[in-house]
Amino acid sequence: MDIGNHRFVSLKCSVCGFLYDVPLSCGDRLCPVCNRRRYGVLINRYQEFFKFLPPGACRFVTLTLKNDSDLAAMHAKLVECVHKLIEYGKKHWGWVGGVFAYQATNKGKGWHDHSHLIVQGGDYVPQEELSKVWFSITGDSFVVGIRWVLSPIDDLAYLLGYTLSVDGVLDCFREEYNKVFKGRRLLQSWGTWFNRMAAKEDVGEAEFVCPNCGVETWLCDDGHWISNFSQGFFTEGARPLIVSPGLSP
Repeated sequence: MDIGNHRFVSLKCSVCGFLYDVPLSCGDRLCPVCNRRRYGVLINRYQEFFKFLPPGACRFVTLTLKNDSDLAAMHAKLVECVHKLIEYGKKHWGWVGGVFAYQATNKGKGWHDHSHLIVQGGDYVPQEELSKVWFSITGDSFVVGIRWVLSPIDDLAYLLGYTLSVDGVLDCFREEYNKVFKGRRLLQSWGTWFNRMAAKEDVGEAEFVCPNCGVETWLCDDGHWISNFSQGFFTEGARPLIVSPGLSP
């Protein structure tokens, strides 16, 4: 089955015949169908952890690099610099753990690659101090942001919304974007958060039951029977068609 440019597998409940369309992961990190699915999966997966974080315990940090025409080289630099800043924050600012993600946009004026972080521990770091440290690490970039996290779940949604946005890259740059970001983990945790996060991205979903009759066995449109099916993505060509979450296509 095709909907627009995105392919789906049609499933039918083995008992009542209820029809359910499951998206095939297309491998495009800028695909709106896949990214809506990724957003829902990640919000559901991590909100249990975030809802127990007290207001004011964390800061939301944004780190940017100067625009560049070479995304691969730029992103390699950003990854290295973000890790260096985290190590600096652990040593000098009392940071104990957190999570971070990357976002790159290009609307015709070069790549704007940056990182969003939610960090816990220590005192509030003034933006001027953060900017000076970031400049000393990057050698040429100083634009940063930092604020208190008043609602951890809202800021998780905010971070994921930016990370999974599909509007910031012109079509002519999609191939370059996918070459750099394909296979990369969407969220990365560190420090005390590393083992406390609810689950990692490659962990399977809960079984999906028919909303009409509660059965967990489905018939695929090619005749294959499926059981223990989760609402993740199918990997095209796999047999039997047992769902793979597909969060890092």
